Amino acid sequence: MLLFKATKFPVYEAEIPVSNGRFKYTFKYRVPEVYWLISKEKFQKSNINEIPFVSESGRKIEFILNLSNGGYNVEGPRLNKVLLDYYRELSNRFLIKSLECKDSINAMYRNGTIFNQNFKELDDALSKTKDPEKIEQIKNVQWDMKSSGKMYSPGAKRFIEMQDSISKAQKSWEADYINNNNSIPAYYLFMRQIKGIVSVNNGKKVDAALIEEGTKNLERFAKKIPSHPYENIIKNALEGLQNVYEGGKCIDFEAVNSKGEKVKLSDAIKSNKLSLLNFWSTWSEFNIKSNKNLIPIYNQYKDKGFGVIGITHGYGETTDALKVIEKENYPWTNLIDKDNTAGVWEKYNLSNQSGGTLLVDASGKIISVDPTIDTIKEKVGKLNN
Repeated sequence: MLLFKATKFPVYEAEIPVSNGRFKYTFKYRVPEVYWLISKEKFQKSNINEIPFVSESGRKIEFILNLSNGGYNVEGPRLNKVLLDYYRELSNRFLIKSLECKDSINAMYRNGTIFNQNFKELDDALSKTKDPEKIEQIKNVQWDMKSSGKMYSPGAKRFIEMQDSISKAQKSWEADYINNNNSIPAYYLFMRQIKGIVSVNNGKKVDAALIEEGTKNLERFAKKIPSHPYENIIKNALEGLQNVYEGGKCIDFEAVNSKGEKVKLSDAIKSNKLSLLNFWSTWSEFNIKSNKNLIPIYNQYKDKGFGVIGITHGYGETTDALKVIEKENYPWTNLIDKDNTAGVWEKYNLSNQSGGTLLVDASGKIISVDPTIDTIKEKVGKLNN
């Protein structure tokens, strides 16, 4: 089993050996907060089915786990009971019904009754058509039907509408729980709620009322549970939601470069006409491959005012990041937010991702969020025109 602090996933705290279906582990912590147990085998297959529990001083916590189907039970002191009761009620009220709808929808996919007759006829016509112009026309009609939900059969539409209704009711119930509870489990659920909003709105400007409500909740929790690690994480995430979108503004921070020197992001940005902020993780092969594709673009335009600022984070030693930077020979400024001290991933709406990119001007204005290689070439190609 792997032990994770919920705030540091996917970096695990310890690997706990299991012998004859049993395990025992004692660990130290600074404040009570939520941890996760995850099967090592499932984690390696990216099948993340966390088992949450709350650390409580000097108290024994017992687990009964069924790793084959994800079932579990946690027996522990007060905070663990609060968290488990929440998940049980959530399941009884919403998750079981939602799963039943999902199973019905999947069954309709399998037996071919998910789409209505009009959509099926378009599919049939598409398979028989070789004319590129007609193919494009059919695809456009299908896209319109998909966007408006008019592709589904009456039976499928009923289950989809039912699932949407359950989802809306669940979100409302979850929000009410967070708004009316001041416990550490509720604080944890509030943090996850904000991270969920980040995932949905990544790179988009959010409603000011949402930021205001989140700020009020944070003030309430911070007053009731002062100096908790969740406070800065949520504060940084709200700052990211408020600023990081196309047309928004970079959030300044300070981190060390690959030489160990402290560098302010704003200073690195203002030395270029355009900069690509390239957030990446040492464990992500996709990030490292994408970074390689940037090297020729950087070399082509660096003398015309284009810069790349690599930004990574990690816990413990910085050697992993330095090894990758040296091995891949990244020629640009590389910043390392050691131990996530500056909260960069939360500030830039990346807490659920391995990385991302922002194209910014010398003032820190965000020109593009996650631009494609072609978009980058187009923007930097106009620098001296």
